[in-house]
Amino acid sequence: MKTFKFSYILTAIIFFSSCGIDQMATKYDTVNFTTTPPVLQAHGGKVSLNLDANFPAKYFAKKATVDFTPVLVYNEGETAFKTIIIQGEEATGGEATIFNATGGGFKYQDKITYTDKMLNARLEIRATAKQKDKEKVLGPVNIANGVIATSTRVKDNEDLANNNHGYEHETILEESATIYFLVNQSNIRTTEKSDADITELKKFSKKGYKTHSIEIISYASPEGAVNMNDNVSEKRKLGKVASEKIYNYLFC
Repeated sequence: MKTFKFSYILTAIIFFSSCGIDQMATKYDTVNFTTTPPVLQAHGGKVSLNLDANFPAKYFAKKATVDFTPVLVYNEGETAFKTIIIQGEEATGGEATIFNATGGGFKYQDKITYTDKMLNARLEIRATAKQKDKEKVLGPVNIANGVIATSTRVKDNEDLANNNHGYEHETILEESATIYFLVNQSNIRTTEKSDADITELKKFSKKGYKTHSIEIISYASPEGAVNMNDNVSEKRKLGKVASEKIYNYLFC
């Protein structure tokens, strides 16, 4: 009778010790994996992986360890990131510890060399749980799809060229006309008002553009005394009557 009781207890101990990683396999879908960014990206010829893993309470067996290996799988092959070992609170040899009562998580970073074959790829997590002499495969779990490789399209052999953008904050349009005076006179003759260049100048002034400036330049022919010519020139330029007539004719 005593022998039977001892055998029963021994069988129970073996059963409960082996169910730890079996239970982890059964509830593996409760483990959460998140990559940042959600889609892998290639920069500087490398594909970087930033991974967060979270385990719920009562999931991780106290004496178990799990080898996690992210693998990028594509049509012509696959490339593995480095393996990380996570341990339960009573196990050894791991890089991070997960407590059974509270659960927990770990952060992971690694890089692999990018090739064009990886453009249409999927990232999966392969895991193997171990406890004493027993092993159990967990997953695999697909956690991301594709690789954004926009940066690889920028080469180092471009020829830079600068060109004028053509933008003008303010465009200056101008029109001019010439008025001829009789010798030693400063009054504007009627015939001058109907000249072709004066007519075009008047049309230009009626287009509604904002007036930037009006410039009147006058001079006298070199015949005669210098003082007299200077006086005539000033009258033609600054004479109030002449200036008002020009302005009124063009803008009124």
